[in-house]
Amino acid sequence: MAVAAMSGAMIGAASINNLTSSADGKSIFMDSKCQNCHSVSSLGIKRTAEPKAGELIPADLSGAGLKHNADWFTQWLNKEIELNGQKHLKKFKGSAGDLQILSNWLASLKTKGSK
Repeated sequence: MAVAAMSGAMIGAASINNLTSSADGKSIFMDSKCQNCHSVSSLGIKRTAEPKAGELIPADLSGAGLKHNADWFTQWLNKEIELNGQKHLKKFKGSAGDLQILSNWLASLKTKGSK
C-alpha cells in the first residue's frame, strides 16, 4: 500500500514538472511580462510600456540569438554578467527549468526586427 501511495505521489510530481517543461519560451516571455520592456517585432510582440523620458529604449529581441547563446541569456537574466557596463534590470523569478526554456528561445531568435 505504501509503495503504491509513494508511486502515485512521484507520478503526480512528475506531471507537475512536465507542465513546466512543456511550456514554450514565448509563453514564459509573456507570462513573465518581458514584453513590458522588450518587443519581438519578428513575432508580432509589441512592447506594452514606454520608457520614461531620458531612459534608453529596451532592445527589440527579434535578433537576440544572432549575438548571444542560451548560456549567456541564462547568466544575463540571473544578473551574473553585464552588458555595456550594466546588468539586466530585473532578475528572472521563474524556475530554473523555465529560465532554460526562455534562454533557449531567446537564443533561437535570429530574425532582425525593427526598433
